[in-house]
Amino acid sequence: MALFGLGRKKKKKLNFAKVWEFTSPSDLSAGPVVASLDPKSNEIVVVFGTKDGKLFVIDDQSKVKWLFDLKEKLGKIESLFMDESSSCSIYTHPIIEDLNKDGSKEIIFGSESGTVFVLSADGKVVWKLKVDGKILSDFLITDINNDDFEEIIFGTTAGYIYCVDYSGQVLWRYYMESPVESSPSLLESLDGNLIVFGANDGRLIAIDKNGVFKWEFKTGDKIVCKPLIEHITNSKEKYILFGSYDKNLYCLNSKGDLFWKFRTNGRIVASPTVGDINKDGYLEIVFGSCDNKVYALDYKGNLLWDYETDFWVVSTPIITDLDDDGKPEVVVGSLDYSLYVLDSEGSFVVNYIPGVSSIAPQMSESDISQASGRSKGKLLYKYSLDGLIIGTHLFVDKDNKKYLLIGIKQGKVDNLSLNGV
Repeated sequence: MALFGLGRKKKKKLNFAKVWEFTSPSDLSAGPVVASLDPKSNEIVVVFGTKDGKLFVIDDQSKVKWLFDLKEKLGKIESLFMDESSSCSIYTHPIIEDLNKDGSKEIIFGSESGTVFVLSADGKVVWKLKVDGKILSDFLITDINNDDFEEIIFGTTAGYIYCVDYSGQVLWRYYMESPVESSPSLLESLDGNLIVFGANDGRLIAIDKNGVFKWEFKTGDKIVCKPLIEHITNSKEKYILFGSYDKNLYCLNSKGDLFWKFRTNGRIVASPTVGDINKDGYLEIVFGSCDNKVYALDYKGNLLWDYETDFWVVSTPIITDLDDDGKPEVVVGSLDYSLYVLDSEGSFVVNYIPGVSSIAPQMSESDISQASGRSKGKLLYKYSLDGLIIGTHLFVDKDNKKYLLIGIKQGKVDNLSLNGV
């Protein structure tokens, strides 16, 4: 058994300081993203949508550059035909790309009203497209058909997966017979590129570049997270990692066969993340669950450590070296209003044994590694916020200074800088 935490140089004390806070008049539906809208400039902007249908673009000092109000753009006729249960909420993370290759970037996002919007860098509508159902999942933007232009691929609650070209023309749509809230991912394989996504009936589906069914894998409950596709075994094989409401994290090979699954005690809502957190040359998997825990697994699906927060963990963790000491940390938000920074290697905890535990500090590494105990997540820092964390975004400025952008459901975006003491 590997021994974590003993003999390691003491890490710097971590501390976050709030640089600024932005408050919108409505709740946030998804976390913010950071991007550069002008290819000729280093200016960074923060982009996010709200529950009342507004898309904000603010600068790095939290000043509003421009605001797009979706309700104003739908028009009276479109509003008449909207389902009464629909709203204009923006649940997708905006994507910034030069779709038409004109040298200017566009902002692409979808709404709960079932409309795809493509905006210019200054907030003007380039085009919009009304589809069947609500758009609750993020877009996959990729050149799926090798025509040198990127396509937009996404799902809807009407059970469709759409493929739309850069000009807003629907190339094809695939009918799932179940609502799709999961974001699609691209699986590149020797047999051709596949689009992989989950559905509310618990199936993970793979379709080809033309929208033709290839294979499916059935879980016990709905899948809402975006599948993560990685080379976790250091082989040419790519694996698909995703969670289900049936409380399992699944790992499939590129043909849709089960490699392993790991059981938690709660629903898994957000995508996992991967990184070599223990420097063993392999990628480990870190994810959260609605059993209040953060888990770290090895590439074979074995538990390395877990850490318990005070409520559900429904956001994707970030693996990064915050303090530049050569060892990565795990940063994750919980619905207990807190942001956690965890030691990525965890620590080994020896169970209490009368007459033994009191002398554990004097035991050798080999002695303790044989002792009864388990590896637990190790808390390095906890930062309390005043709302539910729905998304975190790490970015580095031109001076190589690290910031964490925190999306808070109650209409706030906090920008935190890292201070190492």
